[in-house]
Amino acid sequence: MTKKDISKDFRPKNQPISRQIADRIQQMVMDGELLPGDRLPSERQLADQLQVSRNMIREAAALLEERGIVSIQTGSGIYVADANPNAVTRTLSVYAQRKNVTIAQIFEVRWALEIDNARLAASNALPEQIDTLRGSIADMESNKDNLAKFTETDIRFHLMLAEASQNPFFPALLDTITDLLQEQARLATALEGAPDNAIKHHRNIFAAIEQRDQEAAREAMSNHLASAWDFILRAVKDPDQPLGEMGLLYDD
Repeated sequence: MTKKDISKDFRPKNQPISRQIADRIQQMVMDGELLPGDRLPSERQLADQLQVSRNMIREAAALLEERGIVSIQTGSGIYVADANPNAVTRTLSVYAQRKNVTIAQIFEVRWALEIDNARLAASNALPEQIDTLRGSIADMESNKDNLAKFTETDIRFHLMLAEASQNPFFPALLDTITDLLQEQARLATALEGAPDNAIKHHRNIFAAIEQRDQEAAREAMSNHLASAWDFILRAVKDPDQPLGEMGLLYDD
């Protein structure tokens, strides 16, 4: 159990108490006062230290776990979690779902991330990553008749491309919308000609990366996203509706 005084400098403000507690503990983690693996005081001890109810402590702990700052282990306690990109992914993914994002908004994010990501991958991809990208395209070709597997390999290609940028933020950010990307890809891939179209564009992107041609990679990704958007517009009634309320044109 950590001996750090979490109550030090804690001054309640005009905000939910549970959030203030969570922010205080998070700041201690960011400042290095609490380290990965440290166990926090018990609910009762924290409640006594901060002069709040145990329910406030539970709410703060749940918020911290959602942020990926702590791990709540039943019967053992609350521990500071290791730094993990999955924590970032989980937090932003939950945020996106709560905001009822639309397919149009997802595409705006993809456009902002993936075009420049392709440029960086053309410059920075390691030889083994180029081999993996080549294998991913082969997997797409062999799964053209299996919608679920094809969609999975399609998304994996983009995530591997993000890894090839050598900038850890690209895969972390792209991974936050992976679940939403899968739904988007599933909608479009169900249309006739969509799998062959996606493979064609992936080949173009890969060729540019293999040739280390940054501008060609940017252009190939831009063309891919533009084409994918055309398929989306053929699949859905209104891309500005929340994803969970999406109506499909081919269901009519």
